[in-house]
Amino acid sequence: MTILRKLMVLGFAALFLLAIPCQGRIWNVRDNGARANKKDNDGPAIQAAIDVCSAAGGGVVYVPAGDYSCGGLRLASHVTLYLETGATLWVSPEEKDYKDGNRFLYAEDQQHIRIEGGGTIHGTGRADLLRKRTDKEEQKPAFRIGILRFVRCRNVSIKDITVRYSDSWTFDLEFCENVFITGVSILNNYYRVNADGIDPVSCRNVHISNCHIVAGDDCIVCKTREGNPCEDVVVTNCTLESVATAIKIGTESPSDFRNIHVSNCVIRNSTVGIGMYIKDGGTAERISFANCTIETIREPEVLTTSTQNSVYPIFVDIEKRQKKSSIGKIRDLAFTDINTTAQFRLKKLDYVCR
Repeated sequence: MTILRKLMVLGFAALFLLAIPCQGRIWNVRDNGARANKKDNDGPAIQAAIDVCSAAGGGVVYVPAGDYSCGGLRLASHVTLYLETGATLWVSPEEKDYKDGNRFLYAEDQQHIRIEGGGTIHGTGRADLLRKRTDKEEQKPAFRIGILRFVRCRNVSIKDITVRYSDSWTFDLEFCENVFITGVSILNNYYRVNADGIDPVSCRNVHISNCHIVAGDDCIVCKTREGNPCEDVVVTNCTLESVATAIKIGTESPSDFRNIHVSNCVIRNSTVGIGMYIKDGGTAERISFANCTIETIREPEVLTTSTQNSVYPIFVDIEKRQKKSSIGKIRDLAFTDINTTAQFRLKKLDYVCR
């Protein structure tokens, strides 16, 4: 390599590094032994970089272009996982590679976590599963891997990455606060059951913007757990496609939903566009949907019978999941400038509000 060419390569590398957020030191996973050949298990090397970064008080774990095969990773406070454009993390299908349940990225009681860059996380849920009429009545796999589970974390940022083929909930956020998800593409198998997009469960201060999501279950779904509301959620400027519900509140609803506002979204080829399912006694209040376009599924005849019979642009429902369940409430609900398109005859549209 000529001196001029070496200088050019070094110059491009410097530009890439300058694009990384300045948050302390930078740890390159290659320096920790990551091979990036898609054959060797790079999980230990990447985890070592995360651990060293965290022990030093935080910084950036830099994943340059290449194909990295790895199992579960545990993220920590003040650590940015930066996936360079051209970097792909290939999720291991082996249960032995996971210490924290069935999520590829896991964090609990951490703060100031960032996942950024133009890279990709490639999951294990590529094949169809229990969504088409022609699917065999097979059992769900015993071990299914979602991409991310954060529990009781604060100040979380996920930006500009692409996720493909999550086998379970892609982003599972439980009891988290101050979550910012922007510019993310989630491209799951449209016909794979349980392959949700983003699930804020009893979270507070969640901002989801400029995302593109294709999901084999709900694209964006707010849920609650007993004693913990889901509140102050903003969803805007997203394009969504779901074999289930594109934007959903419930069904898991023992606690309240408050101040959830959705705007400027395009929903296409979805079984239900906007759905509210209050089944466990919670109250949903101060909820608004504005300036959204909804197109229901184009080919409902390919779906299983139960799904095919549940096609609605908007569905709002209160019912008891069980006889002992409390009856919930929906109030202060607003729909403004909603444009709906259905290319086949729909059943009656039900609104059950109290």
